[in-house]
Amino acid sequence: TMDQKPATTETTPSTSTVSDAVDVNVGDVEDRCGSNSNSGGCESKKNKKQKKKGNKESNGGNQDGGKKKKAAAADKQMRVVLQKTLGVSLQVDNDNDEWVRVGEGVIIFVAFLKGATDKIISKTVTKLLNMKYCEGGSILSKERDVLLVPQAPLGGKMKGRQLQYHDNIDKETGRELFERLIAEIQQQIAASSAKEAITFHHGTYGGIQRMKDASSDGPWTHTFDF
Repeated sequence: TMDQKPATTETTPSTSTVSDAVDVNVGDVEDRCGSNSNSGGCESKKNKKQKKKGNKESNGGNQDGGKKKKAAAADKQMRVVLQKTLGVSLQVDNDNDEWVRVGEGVIIFVAFLKGATDKIISKTVTKLLNMKYCEGGSILSKERDVLLVPQAPLGGKMKGRQLQYHDNIDKETGRELFERLIAEIQQQIAASSAKEAITFHHGTYGGIQRMKDASSDGPWTHTFDF
């Protein structure tokens, strides 16, 4: 009997301490949330505020993201498709049935979009002629032929079952930019060590771009926006 009393004596203050701790915690919650609120109500109010704040930030982020995408789209001035070829012929004069031909090299299809200016021409040509597109080398380093083809439909978009070209630049400005593009390609090829080895031809802006005897060097087609 004497051995059991100390055990009882130790248990009582332990229980009282736990009870006091619980009472203090509940009191703290009541002080923060109001005497008529429980802890769940407090958390609910906090969660609502946090959710509202999060929604505002999320909506703001979505709006900012949408604006950035629109701004990025508006900055695009040229759409280019590169297609490797082992050889291809292009009709440059529909009335006189005149054709030009390049051997192994690259076909460059290009469309100018609204807002395009000649300021983008030089930089774009430098990238196209010098990036490693041909078996680990560039058009210039590998001495590949180049065929430049105006391709306004690249600026098209689908709307339902229809195709629209509202993003394309007007015809006369597009013609001027295409002529500037031709001159820049010729100039950069002429300034390179590969000037004697590269054959360069181009299509006629505004004309029908008929091609024949085309041999594709594998599924190696890339699209770029500048």
